[in-house]
Parts: sequence; C-alpha cells; structure tokens
Amino acid sequence: MSHPELLRTIAEVEDTTDPRCPPGYREKLVADEARWDEQGLPYQLIADPEGWQIVRVPIVNGTSYTMTGEPASKRLPGQLPDLDVGSVEPMCPQD
Repeated sequence: MSHPELLRTIAEVEDTTDPRCPPGYREKLVADEARWDEQGLPYQLIADPEGWQIVRVPIVNGTSYTMTGEPASKRLPGQLPDLDVGSVEPMCPQD
C-alpha cells in the first residue's frame, strides 16, 4: 500500500464478502447507507459505458482523511447535512 496513512480511516478492502474486510465495516456501511438515504445523499455505484465508476463509501475510523480521523474543520462543506458523509471515490477504467 502506497498510502498507509489512509488506512487509518478507510478500509483497504470494501467487499463485505471478502475475509480481509475490516471488522465492523459491514455494520458501519449499513448504518451509513440508511442515514444517507434519509439525507438524500447518493451512494449507489454509478458506472458509465466507458468504464468510469463513482461510489460513496464509509470512512471507517472517523469522519475525515486526517491522521486521526477527526475533521480538520468544524465547518460543514456546502450543503452537506453533517460531517459523516463518507468518501466519494471515482474509479478509472481498468485496462
């Protein structure tokens, strides 16, 4: 892994059927998706015909990509309902 700092807050394996998926991730995913539904935040995987994909996933330990998982600011970005909105991850096509 080229960014070990990121593994403090995100799951390296997000597939809940994979045994390498971190403990507690499935429960966090279910809780976050229920909250995102209530808040109207999209999280379903979206893919285009060229292979680009985007998905919202939980931040497992905390609410931010900081070293501690704590937010770097208490100010809400844009019109987001709270700070625990996960990570929106774009994925490029695999060649």
